[in-house]
Amino acid sequence: NFKSVTTIIMSILGLIFSVTFIVGAFPKRRFWCPYCPMGLLLSWYRRISFIKLKKDCQKCTMCEACYNACPVEIEQVFKERENEDVTFSDCTLCLRCIEYCPEDGALRATFLGKTIYRSTSEGFFSRQHIIN
Repeated sequence: NFKSVTTIIMSILGLIFSVTFIVGAFPKRRFWCPYCPMGLLLSWYRRISFIKLKKDCQKCTMCEACYNACPVEIEQVFKERENEDVTFSDCTLCLRCIEYCPEDGALRATFLGKTIYRSTSEGFFSRQHIIN
């Protein structure tokens, strides 16, 4: 029913949005995440979250493995050199950065201050064997 101007405008806007979303998803994974309003809500709850992403800056070699594994492409995790807490507002806490970190204990996930998952060189090299 394209008899009203409002319907035509809304249909065109819907098509533009859909095409932009689909075309944007080809070059960049999770293209919509920086613009999604859900990210704003998650960032508020991230501040009081029980799960935190921690980094031992002394053990980090800045190899960028965490950045390359991150589906949201958060580069502050590997760039951070002072703060232990590297749970950023855009982080979805998928913990892939820990999974792909080659340094023992450089990255870890904590729940109420207790370590629940940490990076290990053994885990990193066992994944490299599977990939190759």
